[in-house]
Amino acid sequence: MKQPKVKVLLRTDKPLSDNTVPIWIRITHNRRSSYLASGYSCQELEWNPEASRLFESKPRLTQAQRQTLNPVEIKALQRAYTSVKINPLAKKMNADIDKKVRQVLGVRDRLEANEQGISSRGIKKQLVNKDSGLSSKSFIQYWEKQNILLEKNQSYGTLKTYKSILKELKEGFLGNADLSFEDINIDLLKEYRGYLKRTGYSKNTIHNHLKTFRSILYKAIKEPGKNYFNQDKNPFFAFKLEADKTQEKERLNAEEIKKLEGLKLEKGTRVNDARNMFLFSFYCAGIRIGDLVQLTWSNIQEGRLSYEMGKTGKRRSIKLLPKALDILKEYQSINAKQEDFIFPFLRNDLNRENKSYFKKQIEAKAALINKCLKQLAEKAEIEKNLSTHIARHSFADIARKKKTSLLDIQKLLGHSDSKTTQIYLDSFDIESQDEAHEAIFNDL
Repeated sequence: MKQPKVKVLLRTDKPLSDNTVPIWIRITHNRRSSYLASGYSCQELEWNPEASRLFESKPRLTQAQRQTLNPVEIKALQRAYTSVKINPLAKKMNADIDKKVRQVLGVRDRLEANEQGISSRGIKKQLVNKDSGLSSKSFIQYWEKQNILLEKNQSYGTLKTYKSILKELKEGFLGNADLSFEDINIDLLKEYRGYLKRTGYSKNTIHNHLKTFRSILYKAIKEPGKNYFNQDKNPFFAFKLEADKTQEKERLNAEEIKKLEGLKLEKGTRVNDARNMFLFSFYCAGIRIGDLVQLTWSNIQEGRLSYEMGKTGKRRSIKLLPKALDILKEYQSINAKQEDFIFPFLRNDLNRENKSYFKKQIEAKAALINKCLKQLAEKAEIEKNLSTHIARHSFADIARKKKTSLLDIQKLLGHSDSKTTQIYLDSFDIESQDEAHEAIFNDL
């Protein structure tokens, strides 16, 4: 039986953002290869391709080379050797990589001794299997367990995000390979970020992927009595996340709100209902669409809107202003029951006990409402990508312009702390900066 070949190499097809190249261990058997991350990267000039390891000292021509090579070849080799760089951590990196290679060979030999089927993927699986004794902690499996907990707790919004990002990590970045906790280091994070950039994700989307990765890792660190990951080795101490702070949040100004209100729409149509929901959210301090679509008449109490926010679980109570009350009058009916939905996108006989199905219905209706809002923006000649969340942005921006206190805006938006609110408002500051800039030179 052919034995699997193990080789250490540079993955030049996966360059990192810091101009280094990741070092991987390739296991090849029957023309099929699997890759293990070594956890290290280096510059190409630090790598000795002949020895499959980093240079630990400047190479010199051997006597054998001087005797067998012609003068042109000798000069070319001397130039190549002159350009070689020495990584100060080369010895430690080589030793760690050698240790991983020995682990791979150990698994291969054990499978062969036990007359078990050998494959490159099988060896890799053994390396992250509890029985192998090499790594009993799979980060991917831990993440999947967190997804199961989210589903049990009916946190379907967060679950959808976690599943999507994990899918990209597994199938895209890792190529369906496993990832152990011990392989998580700053080089791996740089490689992951580089992959996301090359895939074409925006800076904010890359930020969200890495933030979610960090969130799962922190859960593992904090889990009592498990020792999944040592906080002292936390790569996020040195690896800082970067969000695109220049990206503005789209919002409507007062004139555009009036344009939307002034549209002549037929009652009972989807576009009319979508317009009403957008405006109701705006006049009620930016209710999120997931909460808005499932409001029932029981949420209206003594001239106030009282409901529990799905994202945070916090109770929110808002005074209903005249324009919000006018919208409600359009949907009030003598036969309406307390448990009936206010806005007619979800059926009143919908099975609300089946949380997963109910959540999917909410997501489908949110998509439909956003589609209608695109049509409304065109009708109102508003050249913005209108969506339900823009109602929340618009409320926050107008509140800021009215010099409403940060504390009041925080409470109205339902944020847990003022830092979140400040970050939220910072993206609206470009306009006020422009006004201040103009004011400086008005007298001149």
